[in-house]
Amino acid sequence: MKLSGLSRVAVGLLLVPSKAAAGSSNSSAPIIDLGYAKYAGYTNETAGINYYRGIKYASAPTGRLRWEKPSPVEADPTFTGQTIQATTQAPACIQGVPEWAVQALASFVQLPQGQSEDCLILDVLVPSKPTSKNLPVMVQIHGGGYTTGSSLSAPGDAMVHASKGGLIYVAIQYRLGIFGFLGGSEVKKNGVQNAGLYDQRAALEWVQRHISAFGGDPSKVTIWGGSAGGGSVTYQLMAAGGFGSPPFRAAIAEYPWWQPLLNASTQELQYDLTLQAFGCRDLNCLRGLSSEDMVAPGQALYNTSYPGTGYGYGSFWFGPVVDGDFLRDLPDVAFKKGDYHQVPIIVDREGYEGVVFSNSSQISQIEETIEFLNSNVTDWPSANNQTLAAIMTSYWISFATTMDPNPLRVAEAPYWPSYTADGAGTAAEGESVGFEVLDITYGGIQSVDDPDASVQCEFFSNKGYTLRN
Repeated sequence: MKLSGLSRVAVGLLLVPSKAAAGSSNSSAPIIDLGYAKYAGYTNETAGINYYRGIKYASAPTGRLRWEKPSPVEADPTFTGQTIQATTQAPACIQGVPEWAVQALASFVQLPQGQSEDCLILDVLVPSKPTSKNLPVMVQIHGGGYTTGSSLSAPGDAMVHASKGGLIYVAIQYRLGIFGFLGGSEVKKNGVQNAGLYDQRAALEWVQRHISAFGGDPSKVTIWGGSAGGGSVTYQLMAAGGFGSPPFRAAIAEYPWWQPLLNASTQELQYDLTLQAFGCRDLNCLRGLSSEDMVAPGQALYNTSYPGTGYGYGSFWFGPVVDGDFLRDLPDVAFKKGDYHQVPIIVDREGYEGVVFSNSSQISQIEETIEFLNSNVTDWPSANNQTLAAIMTSYWISFATTMDPNPLRVAEAPYWPSYTADGAGTAAEGESVGFEVLDITYGGIQSVDDPDASVQCEFFSNKGYTLRN
């Protein structure tokens, strides 16, 4: 299944949390016993949701655990079955952002105030009146260029509320930037590359072990993310070449962010520049630094490395790389070869997202484009398009529940055909008879032939990705 032309505003509608919290009545939620610890959350009685905030799924990745695979929380000796208050938001992972992004994405990039390396946590939102003891589960992997974001980047309140007791929502955090995606042969030899992707996997494995205690069904997990979160979803699909059974049964990759994956020589450059920024000679020195000592030089590294080899306008410098273990090939190659977990998938793209990743000094039409985008947002403000919000939310809930966006969709939502070639269904059935996408604009939704399903687009996509990598 595939979307086309989905706007950033439409996506924003889907994620708007319930505003009931502003004037809500809160009380204690049931205590959840996970064996290694008990968690006491709180209930928003108005929204009908039990919240469990800041649940650790792995030990703090500091010191010798920096740039290592996450250590499962059950092995942490500080957890002895005690009751832990899960009523406040935990710190976000330490993050930074390139200067170009601060300017171009000012309205989207807002770094959280509280940050820490001890950030491998997740939030669980459970209906206070569930319709079943084995609810389907939606796991959100946040976006942010692999350098920013937190479990609050995509609130799940509206999703759980709209499910009417039928869905559990989990939002995870993972290591970002230099902490999650430092490249180089020394990192690979004495730790792991793609630590942030391993964190995501560890969180998904935690869900498999413990979500049943919250009333969730571990066999009915859907992973979902947008931008770098959408890219992360595709990388989880590609994990270990797609071998084995994945800790999820379906996936939603919204406008997945595949920035160029740095090759070996550029990774070495990144690693050397990192050592210079922190005044270190090796990885052990980097591991010996305190979290506080890494914040300012870490942000400076984004600024001093730009522009440079492998790091230009639109790139976040740190991100996933082909490590031969978690990621065994470039995304386009892996998907063409079928080396991924072949589960039901929804994927979409945004029609006008590219403008913010393009250097305005090199684009003569930038002013016209921005004027066009601003007029669209003004003419159709996202907060008022409640019909579109309800439609999109119902598709997502239906997909998480049945692995098909259609059975539980609201009455206003058109049938969503599957994306397949050469007459997989018939028009009478409402099923696709070719490569069709669901085209979503502010004014309506309809099935159309995929404009990207062409020889020309295939050529430029293949050659462009090869050149960029």
